[in-house]
Amino acid sequence: MEIKRLTPTSVRTAVEQAKREVLIEREGKQLGLKTNWKSLNIAVRKYFRFASVYLLGGLSGSGKSYIANLIINDFFDKELNKDFTDAFMVLSFSFEMASSDEVLRTASNQVKISYNRFINSEWDKEKKEYVGLSDEEKERSFEALDKIANRPQLFFEHSGTTLEMIQTVDYYSKKYPDTKFVITLDHSLLTRKHNEGSDIELVGSIGKMALFFKKEYKAMVIIINQLNNSIESSERIRLPALHYPIRSDLYLGNFIYFACDLVIIVHQPALLKIKLYGLKKIPTKNLIHLMIQKNRFGQVGSIWLINQLSKGLIVEKKSIEILDLPKDVKKDDVNFDNK
Repeated sequence: MEIKRLTPTSVRTAVEQAKREVLIEREGKQLGLKTNWKSLNIAVRKYFRFASVYLLGGLSGSGKSYIANLIINDFFDKELNKDFTDAFMVLSFSFEMASSDEVLRTASNQVKISYNRFINSEWDKEKKEYVGLSDEEKERSFEALDKIANRPQLFFEHSGTTLEMIQTVDYYSKKYPDTKFVITLDHSLLTRKHNEGSDIELVGSIGKMALFFKKEYKAMVIIINQLNNSIESSERIRLPALHYPIRSDLYLGNFIYFACDLVIIVHQPALLKIKLYGLKKIPTKNLIHLMIQKNRFGQVGSIWLINQLSKGLIVEKKSIEILDLPKDVKKDDVNFDNK
């Protein structure tokens, strides 16, 4: 087999490209897509950018897939992203969730009604029965769903290999040559193996695939990944200094970390029966911690969100009062520094 030489890029070419990027940024044109979470926009440098790889990690049930869904929902918000003028399409390799569930989640957020109410499964403590949508709520919900139906988004519900996903993206990039692509993978370990002999090799292939999408198609790639069970250990739960998620909590994280521009671990400490979180003793009721573990071009740190899924919402912590603090915790001891 003939071995080909690698093609170089001259330093002059790199410098000219760097100058073009600086000038484009100085023009103030919106080059990426914003979310409704200001702190997250700051962390990703104004907006989620194309030709970038993002990873959301979390325990099962931590809300990582739902947060990814809300991010995509915000991307399609015409008011929020009115200054982004390029055509874009979302290719969702949603191996974990049915596409109908994904759009119900999206509609839930838009009409501020819980997902369980959509499927007639919200328990009413006073009536002692399950309740669903009223006629008026159903009309509003169906109107929202009809608008979602017009989005340039495709779901791929059946698991495929990395090679099949590459071929799929290549097909649509040729079909829509003037379109930018947002590619989501939910979640990585549901990808079928091709010739990979282990999960380690599979995760490595996914990292290489993400880099290929980034460089070849200038795509924005969002990967969802599991955590291992280390964070659930009794010692981690018992010692406040060990509460926060760390890099090694990502399942086989070292084999995909290299490909990512930004890595966020989604954590709900209340799910582990932790009442006061970390050394700052943060009350965990409805708390969602976004721990930025890697940020290639920015800072690492924490973003704090509040789970309001009864209304189909997740909102930034700073918009909500701290209520019902435990008696042994002073308000001055509680710190929600967003970095």
